Formats: sequence, C-alpha cells, structure tokens
Amino acid sequence: MDAHAQRGHITRSKQFGCLAIPGKRRRSDCPRFLFKYDNESNSIIMKKYLLISFFFFSLCTSAQKSYWEMHDPSPDSIMSNVKISTLGGIYTLSSIDSIPNKTKEQLYSTAKEWIGRVYKDPKTVIKSENPPTQIVFEGQLTSSQESNVTTRAFHGRVELNFKDGRYKWTISDISSHMTVMGRTTTSPIERIPRYSLSRGERGAKWLLADLYDFFQYFKTIMQGQNNDDDW
Repeated sequence: MDAHAQRGHITRSKQFGCLAIPGKRRRSDCPRFLFKYDNESNSIIMKKYLLISFFFFSLCTSAQKSYWEMHDPSPDSIMSNVKISTLGGIYTLSSIDSIPNKTKEQLYSTAKEWIGRVYKDPKTVIKSENPPTQIVFEGQLTSSQESNVTTRAFHGRVELNFKDGRYKWTISDISSHMTVMGRTTTSPIERIPRYSLSRGERGAKWLLADLYDFFQYFKTIMQGQNNDDDW
C-alpha cells in the first residue's frame, strides 16, 4: 500500500478510480463525497477533545469558586436581631438593644466616650448630634488582614438613637476599602461580589457575618462589659 495510504491520508474509490491525495489532485477532479481525508474521524476526535476539555474546565472552575459562593456563613456569626433593608439598591442595617436600668443620658454618654477613644479625630467623625437622644458618625467599622500585603476595611454611616433602657443603631452607606501594597481602592459594598444584592439572602448573610465583630464589640461597650479600645 502507498505510504500516504498507510498514514490515512488517502481515500480511494474503486467506483470512480480516483485518489484523493492532498496537494496532488483538485477537489473538482473527484466526486465531493470522496474527499473524506479522515475529516469525519478528525471531527469525532475534535468533538471528544472539546468535551473532555470542557469537563475539566468545569471541574477547575468549580474548584476555584470561593467558599462564600457555595455556602452560607456560620449561623453563630450572624446576629439574628439585625434587620436588613435593600431599599434604593443599598444595604441598610439596624437593630435595637435593651439595656435595663440605664437612662438615655447614660447611653448617650457611653457612646460618645467610646467614639472619642476609638477614632483619632472624633470631631471630624461625628457628623451631627442631638444630646442626649442621637449621635450620627461616619468612620471605619472593621479591619481585617487578608494577606501579607492586603488589608480590607469597612466604613459606614452610623446613626445612634437613645431612649431610657434601650438604643437603636442604623448603619448605611457601607463601603469597602481594599489596600494592596499601600494602594487603596474604595467601592460601595453592593459592588463587591461577596455581598452583591443579586446574591439575595446569601449576600446579606455574609455582610452580617463580616460586620459581626463590630456589632458585638459595640454591644459590649454599651453594656459596660468591655472598655478596651484596641479592636
């Protein structure tokens, strides 16, 4: 057998007495259906290759998904008494805590003293106040070290309202401040995939979980259980 035929490069037709040898004959010289030239085999092989590639690509893509894309956070990291609103396409979080035997004046004083200890410039942070019933401030809420060169901090607007025996906090205008090697990028929290409104309840749960430290710390401050300002 011809060497080209042994390599599968020739398709012979006894009926038409024609050899379809690439580069040797024009397609017009032989009936069209004789020009197989292993095209069907190559097509089948290619399809199998593509299917296998797609399968492994899917596995790799699934494996690369972050934990938060596939799971809810631990229930222990979510305060169940926090209300979540997405009115206007932005997150607004609020909660009411009861502290018996404390007047609104005491609660107001405790909150303002805490702001003075935690923030370097309280006068800049506090945007408005109406003693002893309300304080509104804006500043950093939490900070976490995500890698040796990456830090993420949450900032937001906090409104505190006081009544005898209880207070209400409302957090809005939350933003993410990502610092990588000294360069900071700021984005509204709703634009961060982890908390995207399109993720519905799961996105909201992760936001609550990642702000949990702030919620808990502020609660202990207001209850008078912890006066440590290193958080």
